[in-house]
Amino acid sequence: MPVLVVASLIYGYGIGHVTTLGPVMVRREFGAAAFGATYGSAATVIQLTSTFGPALFGLLRDGFGGYGPGLAIAAVTTSIGFLMLLAGGWIGNRGRAPA
Repeated sequence: MPVLVVASLIYGYGIGHVTTLGPVMVRREFGAAAFGATYGSAATVIQLTSTFGPALFGLLRDGFGGYGPGLAIAAVTTSIGFLMLLAGGWIGNRGRAPA
């Protein structure tokens, strides 16, 4: 039973990010005035990329004969994205005084 509770919490945490991160990013980057016009297109792109993820993992599993290499590729890709975001934040904040 504790395993199910922990798994549900982890799943809920992930879904919370999936459902709220897109609108927050669109609002921040395009402003409140353009949110209505912009979010429809952004949501379409978000959903299309979310749809292709499982298909890509299936193709990688078929190509490599297992999930290990596909998951390794996903881990490396995620790590590269994280490092790019970290570097972008660091570069963007270089000339600013600390808050």
